[in-house]
Amino acid sequence: MNDPTVSPNYRSLVPGGFFSSDPPRPGHLGDTAVRSNNPGAVNASHPWIEQFPGYVYKCETTPGNWTAIFEAPEFGVALWWKVLQNYEKALAPAFTLHNLIYTYCGQGREQQARDYTNYVCQRTHLAEDYLIDLTNNPILLQIARAFFRYEAGRESPLLDAQIFYGFNYARNMTLAPMASLTAAHLDNL
Repeated sequence: MNDPTVSPNYRSLVPGGFFSSDPPRPGHLGDTAVRSNNPGAVNASHPWIEQFPGYVYKCETTPGNWTAIFEAPEFGVALWWKVLQNYEKALAPAFTLHNLIYTYCGQGREQQARDYTNYVCQRTHLAEDYLIDLTNNPILLQIARAFFRYEAGRESPLLDAQIFYGFNYARNMTLAPMASLTAAHLDNL
């Protein structure tokens, strides 16, 4: 979007679904993942993210942490799924919960990654070495719910239908190839 003269069309793409029309402000702490319609709290650290459907702008919620803001949370879910798809390619054949979360947290955040991994494993009843299958919607929903809860600090208000919509949207969209992403890029997503 990036046009300050156009107001975002905040909405849900699923009838009756939750959305936020009150995005976070710089330095705002708390519920950024909910208020940004970006339940995975994915950083807007790469130009391809700024070209993602529904992207509005990015907000520096904490120093150096630029969170992508979306018009609809389903776009945020789709971005989260695309990030996982990139990690799946980069981490193959070991696309496990452990490896995903340690990559998701980034270098130098081992304690956060340990806490995150413990939380997701306890919440989903999956082992750290669980091999993630991005086509298994029921298990992926459990993983998404755990991630979204961890990022928001509270239960996500999204309906399951909104999360499934985001998964399907991501699976059916075409973006420019992201093969140029390096390990350093992955650390910043």
